[in-house]
Amino acid sequence: MSWTRAPFALRLVLALGVAACGTEPEVDRSGASAGTLTAPGEERIGPCATPQFADGDGPGTLVQCEGQLADSYFYYDQCKLACGHPVKETIEPVVFPGDDEVGACCEAGTSAEALMATCKSDCAHGACLGAIARFDELLADPATTAPCGGLAGCKARVIESITHYKNYVVAHFAACVQAVVEDELFTLGEPPCGPFAGCLKTGSLELHCQISDVHADVVLAPMCEEALNQPPD
Repeated sequence: MSWTRAPFALRLVLALGVAACGTEPEVDRSGASAGTLTAPGEERIGPCATPQFADGDGPGTLVQCEGQLADSYFYYDQCKLACGHPVKETIEPVVFPGDDEVGACCEAGTSAEALMATCKSDCAHGACLGAIARFDELLADPATTAPCGGLAGCKARVIESITHYKNYVVAHFAACVQAVVEDELFTLGEPPCGPFAGCLKTGSLELHCQISDVHADVVLAPMCEEALNQPPD
């Protein structure tokens, strides 16, 4: 599978006791923008697509980026024995280029800083898209609800919890991207299923994109008006 669709393999070991913890303060980043990035000392860094040309300029050139999604984690609070101690699941490091590339869509003469920033933005878009895809895989996998045994209500609440996480990323996609760009924790909010068996609590994504190089001499496509990893429809 390509890294944009499935960037990590989470092994949710669901301890499905009665969830009875309080909520954490929810960080709402929905107002954050994933538009033009800025570098120290600059108001804006070039007419690059992150993911699209905000000012309508273009077309540009799509260049190849190298780096990795690394040191990343998914947290969720299962509240089996104690609350406020979230489970931490490692996200597998993904090196790019791979099956799908990370690419900076920029006009000729764009600064090196702008190219790197646009690569990181495109990587962040791919990372958040991958999180959505992974939640879909968990929802389709019978092993996800297997710890519930024959308890239908428990299974339904596991599905409700994971569906909430997925929908939160979709609804706050720009905020997810900006959190990755800024190397910040992205809080997924708390599923509404209440303090019952199978209901997970507040989840968070910690995704880090590290850009190591940009190959401006390797043209993936002669013309572009948008980066490779676009927001969900």
